[in-house]
Amino acid sequence: MFKPKRITLTIMTTSNEIGITIKSKQGVLTEVTKKISSSSLGSDGDGCYITTACISSKNMPDNCYELETLRYLRDQYMKNNNEGKKLIEGYYSLAPSLVNQINTFDNKEEIYDHIYKKMILPAVSLVSLARYEEAVYLYQSFTKGLYKEYLAVD
Repeated sequence: MFKPKRITLTIMTTSNEIGITIKSKQGVLTEVTKKISSSSLGSDGDGCYITTACISSKNMPDNCYELETLRYLRDQYMKNNNEGKKLIEGYYSLAPSLVNQINTFDNKEEIYDHIYKKMILPAVSLVSLARYEEAVYLYQSFTKGLYKEYLAVD
């Protein structure tokens, strides 16, 4: 089971590349810097409801690096094990309702910006470093908080 550690992320993005620096103060990971281009990832264009809503609110394209990266996590990592498949199934059952609920708020752009900065960018950073289990844990725990806050689902 993954146990979260205190890390510092520095993320710089362009439309086709992301640069990430990760530092840990606990000695496990001192610093990693990596740049990845979106052309190295595949896409099928479906099912990323929360990420798509955040990306759309920023007027970014459907094939942006963030969506491509999280689709890669879903298709190449999560779909290859039973636990991942169950998480995807649960996500598909609640995420559309969550997005619909957030869209009713006047400050939905602020909400999506918060989700983008606190969930999407860190998850993308972890995937780019092949830290898939940590990315899944982050995305799952953050979305559970969103479900609880906006849908009253535990």
